[in-house]
Amino acid sequence: MNEDELKRKVNRLRHEIDRKDKNIRGLYKEINFHKSEADEWRLKRDKATEIVKTSGKGAKSCIEKRDIVNKEIASLKKRRESLTKSSREIRNSLKKEKNIRDELNTGSKGTHEMLRKIYYKDMDKLLNNDIELQKEILIFDNIFETGKRLNLAKKADNIHHCMLTEYKDLKNSNKDLDDIHEKIHALAGESQVNHESAMKIYKGVDSMRKESDKCHKKLLEKYDDLNPLRDSVTAIKGEIQEMRDELTPLMEQLEKIRAAREDQKKKKDVVEAKKKLEGNKRLNMSDFKILLDGGELKLKE
Repeated sequence: MNEDELKRKVNRLRHEIDRKDKNIRGLYKEINFHKSEADEWRLKRDKATEIVKTSGKGAKSCIEKRDIVNKEIASLKKRRESLTKSSREIRNSLKKEKNIRDELNTGSKGTHEMLRKIYYKDMDKLLNNDIELQKEILIFDNIFETGKRLNLAKKADNIHHCMLTEYKDLKNSNKDLDDIHEKIHALAGESQVNHESAMKIYKGVDSMRKESDKCHKKLLEKYDDLNPLRDSVTAIKGEIQEMRDELTPLMEQLEKIRAAREDQKKKKDVVEAKKKLEGNKRLNMSDFKILLDGGELKLKE
């Protein structure tokens, strides 16, 4: 391959390398554009993911609080159920005792205190007054009858006292039931607030998770855009390297041709300068330099 052919091939290779370098710069510009968008989508995805993570902890805390409150409500409901059962039993007992007391009061036909006064008054008449037999028998019968009535009144009073105690227990039980009802109502409100807070957070978490998924999908799309571009850059770099590998020996050949031509020129210049010297012609500085470089002249020390 002669010099002109070598030059044409070298120029063609250089032009092709320049063109491919320009393509690579264009690809890098496009890569940077997609990479910038990918970084934005990655940042948005990571931010949404962090919100999901943080919000999830907040929702979990609300659920834990709600469950603790619900356990307390369940405990109070069991206590209320027990008190309700106890109150029902007391009311049933009071109803039965009231019927018995009323029957006893009906039978006694008077209060214990009133009958007691009548009883002791008749006893005093019987024991301390001198009365005729017929009247004494009548008083005795009255005392016997009053004694039976007094006994009934005493039983009625005893039942009444028991009822008063049970009424007090029922009142206390009802007060406890009211307190429990208020506590359950307050705790139910607290539980509902925690539940609604958790659901609201979960709704936001779901929205953020969708946002994170959307951003991740966009990021993957950007990777899909980037990968072929990077592959193209790698492929073109490989092609450029092959061309440079092909260019190197061609440049070496050209350098040898130029060096040989330069050597021929120097030899020719030395011959011409030597002719001037031998012909006593005027030599210029260039001629002296050529003769010195060619070893035809030596400087005196």
